[in-house]
Amino acid sequence: MLQRFLPIALLLLLLCAGGAAVAQSTGGEPPSPPDTTYTTEPDYPDTLVMEPDIYVDYEPDVMDGYAAGLYAGFTAEKSGLDLAKLDPQLTGTLVMYGGEYSVLIGDWYFNFSTVGSHMYDLGSTYDQFLLDYSGYGTGYETSFFKNTFTFRIGAEAGTGTLKLIKRTTHTDSTGHDLLEAYRREDFFYLRPSVSLGVPILQLPLASFLFRVAGGYMMAFGPENARDLNNFSYGAHLMFAVRMPSFNF
Repeated sequence: MLQRFLPIALLLLLLCAGGAAVAQSTGGEPPSPPDTTYTTEPDYPDTLVMEPDIYVDYEPDVMDGYAAGLYAGFTAEKSGLDLAKLDPQLTGTLVMYGGEYSVLIGDWYFNFSTVGSHMYDLGSTYDQFLLDYSGYGTGYETSFFKNTFTFRIGAEAGTGTLKLIKRTTHTDSTGHDLLEAYRREDFFYLRPSVSLGVPILQLPLASFLFRVAGGYMMAFGPENARDLNNFSYGAHLMFAVRMPSFNF
C-alpha cells in the first residue's frame, strides 16, 4: 500500500511547490508606497491670497504753462529799411529802440509798444532823421521744454511818423544853414511778428527773459508810405511776473 501512494504524494508535493513559486512571482501583497515626506508639498486647503497694496506716486506736472503774467522791458532791433527809397543820398545803419509792455491771460497776450529810431553814420547832409511808431497788439504764447522756452506769434497795429530834414547850401543872416523839410510821412502800420524767449534769471514767480524777435512792418497811408515796409530783427530784454498753471 505505501509503495502505491508514494508516487502520488510526491506529485502533489511538486504541484504545491510550483504553485507557491508562481504566486510569489505574480501576486502576493502589494508593495508599500514610497516615503514622500521630503518630495511632495503639503496639501493646504484653499485660502485667499492678499496682495500688498501698491502705492504709485504720481508727481504732478509742476508747471503746465502760465495762467497769467505781466511783462515790461526794453527792445532793440536792426531795421532792414531800404534807405535809398527814402532818399538816394541817405546812408547809414538804422536801429530801432523802444519799450514793450504786455499782459498774459492764459495762452493769449495783449501788448503796447513804442519804438524810436537812431541812424548811425548819418551823413552831414542831414540835420535830422526821425522814424517812430507805437501801437497795440495781441497774439498767442506757448511754453515748451518744461516751460524753459516761450514762443510768441502775434500782430500789432498803430501809427507812426517819418521825418527827414536836410541841410541846404544856403545860410541865413547869422550864418546858420537853412534847413529843408525834405520828407514827412504820417502812416498807419500793421506788424506781424514772432519771438522766442528763454529765462536768464529765474525766480519763483518773477524772471528776466531774453527774447529773440523778428517782424515785418507794413505801412499804409500816403502814396509813398509803402517805402517804409521793412523786416526788422533783434533782442528784447524783459522782466516778467508770471503765475504758473498746474496740471495734476
